[in-house]
Amino acid sequence: MEKLFSINEYLKYFRSTYYSETSFFSITLRLLDAILRENTHITTDIHVERFFIFCLTFVVKIVLNPDEQKSYSDLLKTLTSVLPDDDREISVFDYYVDESCEWDPWTAK
Repeated sequence: MEKLFSINEYLKYFRSTYYSETSFFSITLRLLDAILRENTHITTDIHVERFFIFCLTFVVKIVLNPDEQKSYSDLLKTLTSVLPDDDREISVFDYYVDESCEWDPWTAK
């Protein structure tokens, strides 16, 4: 896996202190666990990392405003190489990981 980032690196973008680091991390891992249990074909570190990034992004979206979402997406681009390859000005929030473990835009659904 590429270099992992700490919870504190993305929590600095949160505008609410109502949510704890523990709750975000716990929800992220529960969601990841559910996805991995249902998708036994996920066998590589890259696939697991993509699903982890997706789960984390899904969880933190609820507390980030659009500017913070852009900052979060830009931060991820510096920390991992498993993000979608896209030249358009869209963020990681505009994607999901499909059944083949590839990034697809939500607009494709």
